[in-house]
Amino acid sequence: MPTPAVASAAASAIRRRARLGDRWQRCASAGWSGGARADRQRPGSAGEPADLARELQWLKRHSRRILWLNPLLRFDGYAPSARGAAELFKAADGMLAVHNVQRLQELAGGIAKLMNS
Repeated sequence: MPTPAVASAAASAIRRRARLGDRWQRCASAGWSGGARADRQRPGSAGEPADLARELQWLKRHSRRILWLNPLLRFDGYAPSARGAAELFKAADGMLAVHNVQRLQELAGGIAKLMNS
């Protein structure tokens, strides 16, 4: 069980995530992304699969890896059946189920290990 401080920090981060996309766009247009990108899509909001595929190809050219953080991966037998999800599945280098505070903590710990190595 996470400590109250960790749970509060995670809840705060989740509340601010809607602003992350806008903030990223300003940073990316200024050219100081530092090699990281966060994007958030709602089901059915990706537009045409061909447009998404083109954007994902651009992202692959400008990124080391694409990691798909998908809360639906927690369900056994999940398959990306939506057209946009299928395009992302093809482009992603890895996928991780991130659907609760514990999984967010695990993700943060993994990132911290990578940054310290």
